[in-house]
Parts: sequence; C-alpha cells; structure tokens
Amino acid sequence: MLITLTQAEIEYVNQVADKRTSANREANRGRWHGPDVGGADRVGAAGEFAFAKATNLRWTGEFMADADWQENKHRVHDVEIFEIRTTKLSKGRLYGHRGDQKHLPYVLVRCPNFPTLEIVGWAFGDEIQQEENWFEGKHDRPFFLLPVEELRPMQGLGSFYQAGEEWWFYGESSTGDCWYHLQQDGWVPQPAVGV
Repeated sequence: MLITLTQAEIEYVNQVADKRTSANREANRGRWHGPDVGGADRVGAAGEFAFAKATNLRWTGEFMADADWQENKHRVHDVEIFEIRTTKLSKGRLYGHRGDQKHLPYVLVRCPNFPTLEIVGWAFGDEIQQEENWFEGKHDRPFFLLPVEELRPMQGLGSFYQAGEEWWFYGESSTGDCWYHLQQDGWVPQPAVGV
C-alpha cells in the first residue's frame, strides 16, 4: 500500500521530527540512530503519519520528556496500539528489540522515495522475536529482523477492532478462529458467545 504525503503533511511531520530530535539529543539517545538523529526522527515520524493516514487512525506525534517516557513507554504507542517501524531501505525488513512488547502489532513502513511511503505488512512482537531472526546490528545495538515473506498482509489489520478504549483482534487459535481481547499482559482468547 503506497501513501504519498502532501506538502502540508510533510511540514507537520517535520515539526514533530524536530521536536523529537531535540528530545532525543537531550536524553542522549542519538547513539542508537548514528550521526543522523534528525534523519531517523524524520523517517520515523513520516512512517507513523503515513500509517495513521492509511488506516484513518488518530496520530498527533506527541512525545514526552525522557523521565515520563521511561515511566510510560509500555503504555504509549506510535499510533493507537500499533508500533510503526520505518526504514529508508527499499528492501528493509521489520525489526524489533528484546525489550519490545511481544503482544503488540508492529508494522513495517519503507520510505526510500520520500514523500511516498510503502506500508508493507505487520507482525506481532513475539513473531519478530525469534532467535533465528537475531542480527548483530551496528551502533552496538543488536536486534531482530523478520523476513518480509513472514509478515502478515495489511488486509489482516481489518481484524483489529476498537470499542471505546478497548481493543479486540479476530484471529487464529488452537481451536479455530476466535476473538481476542487486549489486556495488560497480552491478548486473551474470548469464549464464543451463544451458538
């Protein structure tokens, strides 16, 4: 799925990215992005915006001071409950880290020809965090890389449903397809109601 940002959208993404870059430099997080912290923040913000635009979900690009982020990072997500991973590489894969929440959906967005971005597919964190996907990355931060062939198709995102503040997912289980309810520790299968 290709999404092209308008000039006004690009300007908004740039404003968000500039604020993130300042916050990342103040918190000394630039070492993970290499020398181009601002570029990484811009690509990340663009990917989040493109996903929100494609799915019609709310995205503000809000960020927190580092102390607040450290306290709340497992409760705050990129776009609603989705974590967006954006790469400038045209053949980039979905990446993850050991500390990532295994029950959340992670979405791969590629951005080699900005302002057009490609939303490629998605996977749950536990699907990414398999030892066969482990990669000793650069900048002293190893990570997982999930091959694109193993991503779930974007059409599968239609299986997510929000009711008020609660999230539901319809998918496979050991006894067939069923509804899952997102609770604090992950997705919990819900018994069938009525027959």
